[in-house]
Amino acid sequence: MKKHPFNFSKGEQVCISPSVTASERTKSRLQSHGPDFVLFKTVNVWTDPTQWGNDPCIVVGSLSTGWDGWLPASEVDISKE
Repeated sequence: MKKHPFNFSKGEQVCISPSVTASERTKSRLQSHGPDFVLFKTVNVWTDPTQWGNDPCIVVGSLSTGWDGWLPASEVDISKE
């Protein structure tokens, strides 16, 4: 099981950008709802890995649009605002 590489706390405001290997879905979500988010939680294992894979993800809320959703941890770069 992979662990997420981030060291941020729940409720922390962060700036998220796509990594160089980000999928089109991730790029689209960040372009539409970013770059400023609040971190809700990290998920190291999905309940159904056959649907989403085994990669960790982050669950975030957009500070500009109100969108809440998940992003694969391996597809984003996160920094503090």
